[in-house]
Amino acid sequence: MDDLKKMLVDSNIFIFANIKEYPEYSIAKAKIKELIKTHKLLINTIIISEVQYKLYKLLSDEESYKRTLKILNSKYVGYEPIEQSTILKALELSYNSNIRINDAIIAQNAIDLDVEVFTDNTRDFDKIPNLKIISLR
Repeated sequence: MDDLKKMLVDSNIFIFANIKEYPEYSIAKAKIKELIKTHKLLINTIIISEVQYKLYKLLSDEESYKRTLKILNSKYVGYEPIEQSTILKALELSYNSNIRINDAIIAQNAIDLDVEVFTDNTRDFDKIPNLKIISLR
């Protein structure tokens, strides 16, 4: 497991993989299954917060709790804390790139960890130099 490459997985991927009614559901599930063979999937506080909030809005309290916990406890998923230095750089990134702070924190976390971001949000992440992106589509 330790020799796997690491990749930060954006919240939209986990949300798509949890909502069967979403058109991206099948592709997100399939891509996750493919990536866990070669990668350790990483999350951070922002990602898990966004996933839980969106699942809470779309599903029940209990279901969002169970699914978020399942992600956190998965042997394929690792949690990466966000350092204050990352937040400070993300504030600047958000301001300079005109993107939401959550996206800036996710991007800066990936840059600091020297890992790719797996996302469907290429419109915002494409604005960030030095960010390696794997697109869902």
